[in-house]
Amino acid sequence: VQLPSTEPYLSELRLQLVRGMRGIPIDERREIRIPRSVTLAKLENTGAYMSVAGGFSTEWLALSEGVQGSFHLDSHKISRLPKERAEVESMMTQIRDRAMLLREGELTELDIFDHWTISHLPETLNPGVAVIWPPPELDPNDGTPVRRDLRRVLKRVQQADMSKADMKVLVVTTAATHIDQELVTTAIKGMSPATYGMLDLVVVVADGELRQVLQPRALPWSTS
Repeated sequence: VQLPSTEPYLSELRLQLVRGMRGIPIDERREIRIPRSVTLAKLENTGAYMSVAGGFSTEWLALSEGVQGSFHLDSHKISRLPKERAEVESMMTQIRDRAMLLREGELTELDIFDHWTISHLPETLNPGVAVIWPPPELDPNDGTPVRRDLRRVLKRVQQADMSKADMKVLVVTTAATHIDQELVTTAIKGMSPATYGMLDLVVVVADGELRQVLQPRALPWSTS
C-alpha cells in the first residue's frame, strides 16, 4: 500500500486511524474501513469476463459471474479485503451492478473501502502506532523473498550461541493480509528439518494474529 505523504491526505489518514482505534480493549483487534476508489472500464460488449488488477485480483472469477461484456477493474488502491465473506460479496455486488450500467469504452470510478487491521497491544510496550506493511515494490504473496529471508534468518540462528537458552523460539512477522495467506509455513515444509532443528518453537505473526508453525519435537505438517 502507498501511504500518503502530502496534506491533506496524511492528516485525513491520521484521523481515520484515530477514530478506528477508539474503544479497542487491550489485546483485541478490529478492522477499520479506509475510503478508497477503484476504476472500472468496459472494454467490449462481447464476452463475459472481468480482468482484475490489485486487491480484488483473487476474486476475478466471482466478479466475472453474470457480467455481459469484457471489463477491467483496477483495484491497486485496495490493499486488503475484509475477513468476513459477506462484506466481500457486498463490495463485489456493487462493482458488478456498476458494470451493468457502463457502455463500451466507458470508464468510471467507484468509492469503496480498504480494510485495515488494528491491534491494541499491551500497555507495557512503548506508546505509539506501528504500521506493518511491505513497500509497494514487494508482493507479500510472492514466496521467493519469504523463503530467501527465512533461510538467511535460520543461518544466523545456527551461528548464534544459544547454549544458555532454556527455549529457542523464532517469531516471524509477515505482511500477509490474512493469517491463512502467510507463506512461512509452506516455506518451512520445503526445508530440511536440520535447517530449523535447533529451534523449539516457530510462530508467525500476521494481520494481528499468531499461528504456531513448529512446536517442540514436531514437524510443521504434523502440528494441529
